[in-house]
Amino acid sequence: MFTSDSNHLVWNMNRPQSGWRAFMDGKPVAEGFGQLSDATWQPGPTPGSWAFLLQDNDGLKRITLTPSAGTSFASFAGGASALAPGK
Repeated sequence: MFTSDSNHLVWNMNRPQSGWRAFMDGKPVAEGFGQLSDATWQPGPTPGSWAFLLQDNDGLKRITLTPSAGTSFASFAGGASALAPGK
């Protein structure tokens, strides 16, 4: 998923028996145990951030990922830019 400003790419990987890991612009930024679903991802409270819900043994948690100023989709893609839909 792209952030609302289209500058960052975020995704997660569920790993059987070892939890999940979230990535932003090609770098791991969060990991843990519990059930992580793509359906819970939503734009975060600050521009360019993403939030998701995680269910673990302690209950439901909201986690927000905020990119650093030194990373972007363009740096991850080697300088390439994303095309607008339909282009």
